[in-house]
Amino acid sequence: MDHKDIFRLFTEAEPFHIESRDSCHGDEDFRRTLIGTFRAGALPEGFGEKLVVKLAANGFTDHEHLELWERLTNEYRALGYDCPKILRSLDGVFPEIDHEGRRCVCWAEEFSKHRCADTFTDIQDEDGRYRYLDEALLMNARVAAKRFDFSPLPSGYTLFGIFDKNDAEPEVMEVAHRWLKTAEALPEPHRERAMKLWDRWLALYENIRDQYERLPSSIFQADINSSNVLLDEGGEFAGVIDFNLAGRDTLLNLLLREVPYVYGWPEGDKKELEPVEEARTDNDLAVRRIRYALSVVGREYRFTDAERELVLPLFRCVRALWRPNCDCLEEAKTNSEIAAALDEVERVLTEDPDFVSAME
Repeated sequence: MDHKDIFRLFTEAEPFHIESRDSCHGDEDFRRTLIGTFRAGALPEGFGEKLVVKLAANGFTDHEHLELWERLTNEYRALGYDCPKILRSLDGVFPEIDHEGRRCVCWAEEFSKHRCADTFTDIQDEDGRYRYLDEALLMNARVAAKRFDFSPLPSGYTLFGIFDKNDAEPEVMEVAHRWLKTAEALPEPHRERAMKLWDRWLALYENIRDQYERLPSSIFQADINSSNVLLDEGGEFAGVIDFNLAGRDTLLNLLLREVPYVYGWPEGDKKELEPVEEARTDNDLAVRRIRYALSVVGREYRFTDAERELVLPLFRCVRALWRPNCDCLEEAKTNSEIAAALDEVERVLTEDPDFVSAME
């Protein structure tokens, strides 16, 4: 099926120009975006002169997820945020087509009238925070307060479920097992120490699993970053695009997974750091950024007792064997470097940052 035929699934009008963008992530994650330009007035009212059609063949884009995205984008707009309307075909379905040797599901979206944050310059404050961050955090707080429950599908940040059908385990456990593989090859006495740290982390993970249902949940867009945030022409927060990772989650897990990475690093800050210094800096900044995020979210969201009790165990679980510390151990060569890498894991597992006071 050629590109014009694909557009005919969604509109009787014919585009006079089609731009194709490849956003694939490996052989098992095929994604293609087609942007069609139409004559004025050809598309439904409010859609302007462009229509986006997306095709996907992967383990997390199917009819059930598309129905979730369709409903969730409506809920976000009802809260006052701009996000693209999702369109079914003229037959009222999300069609499946053969495209480039793959069986793809496809859908249409309106072309956003706002620009993504990564197209702006000078949108960070003196602390490296994106200036739109507070409003993005408050959006998540408002969504959390709604306690949406119209789908059981987990977000891409799920701690215990499977998001992508092609995955064998949650991402947190996948990265932890990568750390374990490196640890098992360490010379003694480092290996013995590493195994004790692994046992401690695994016990923490299992304990959180037993208590996780105590945490309130909602359904989030779950992918705040500069390429998905929409800003108006004045650089103010307007909304979000890209609901690929959307799903049910707890607000705490969402904050712990997103917040450390949505500030950005001033250019050059990390280039001269040694691996252990980089891991330590990442974890120290994570604490500071998470405390800040919790205080902002608290303006619109009332944390429960369970959230106050579990925020520290969750932080330790998510951060201790996460990528910075995993990379650090993989890159360690000398005894002192290995010891420092293990010190950093132990520090995260034992440190006691005060998150609760930021949740008042």
